[in-house]
Amino acid sequence: MATDSGFFLGFRGDTVPPVDTADVKNVWLMQEDVLAAYPPQPEQQPTLSISLYERACSPGANVYAVFLRVSILRVLQMLNGRHGVSLPRLHDGVPDDAVFRATAAIPMSNPPRGSTTRGEFPFDLEELGRQIEKESETK
Repeated sequence: MATDSGFFLGFRGDTVPPVDTADVKNVWLMQEDVLAAYPPQPEQQPTLSISLYERACSPGANVYAVFLRVSILRVLQMLNGRHGVSLPRLHDGVPDDAVFRATAAIPMSNPPRGSTTRGEFPFDLEELGRQIEKESETK
């Protein structure tokens, strides 16, 4: 029987807890290293084990929440400048620290499967932009 559960964190609409900024950045950089070593082939993406994510995160981190937040950030990176998506503070596609801080903290809910392909995000996209700009001014 099919359920309406989310990816890892429970049910659609459940709150995704905030995470440590360093964990978001470390997972992003780990993914970049893997993609550099194993460039994606058409219709093929490298599969990363959970242990790689666990090693990239600090002890006790909610690895699944970090994974989800970084995954949504990757989608935004790909969509930036298209379909009405504008993500500030990307430099040649690479987020600066303000983006990592805002992504780690923005209130977020567990999205239903496929929601980002329909242009639905698990947080307020405009609010994320405001938070990125705020973070860039304060740090």
